[in-house]
Amino acid sequence: PYGVDISSFVREQSKKWEASESQIHSLIEPLIPKRASIERDVLTEASLSGGKKAQLLEKGVTNLLRRLGFSESRHIGQLKPKKNRDGGFPDIYIKEKAVPTCGLGDTKATVKYKFDLGDKLKLGAYYRDCASEIDPNVPCDYFLYIAGGFERDASKVEQSLADCQARFGRPVSAVTVEALLSLSDKKAEGKIKLSDDEFAQELNSLFKSGKYYSSAEQIVGQLSC
Repeated sequence: PYGVDISSFVREQSKKWEASESQIHSLIEPLIPKRASIERDVLTEASLSGGKKAQLLEKGVTNLLRRLGFSESRHIGQLKPKKNRDGGFPDIYIKEKAVPTCGLGDTKATVKYKFDLGDKLKLGAYYRDCASEIDPNVPCDYFLYIAGGFERDASKVEQSLADCQARFGRPVSAVTVEALLSLSDKKAEGKIKLSDDEFAQELNSLFKSGKYYSSAEQIVGQLSC
């Protein structure tokens, strides 16, 4: 998946296949220089898979957010809720270490996500207060939908986000996977002149805007770099 730690991957595969770590590393070594391209292709494919690679997308986007500076983000999609609460968790707990609040994120492995009624209902019924089960001392500021793409034009997406906000009680924003991937590319290429903490904090503010971001350029245009 996107952002996998090479050393951890080698250790896991060594145990899985009962081979030495040096053997595993020698097998994957030719691919390491191509890692960035491979990771990008795998995550893009997952984001357009129609749900077939949903969990790969969840974990990959969690790692992508970490790479963008949200170092304390966690994949929480398979956690079990407390016994006295129905429903589950969204996919991602989004947290930057210097910010005292968090966000929640849900990934959608489709190029035409359209804010189904069931997802809107989950915001109020299941997700509204679930962040307190992750850390009761960190309030949740926003919810973020991350998809391969969205079915409607920007104005209609933002109308849906306003409806979602009414149910969630806090801002709800949306961003494409491609926008986040391109942001990560720009950051790696040194085109964003902000420290990791500053970058994540500015992204955090944008994610609280209740807006739809379809491209990295749209986001960069609102940064202070």
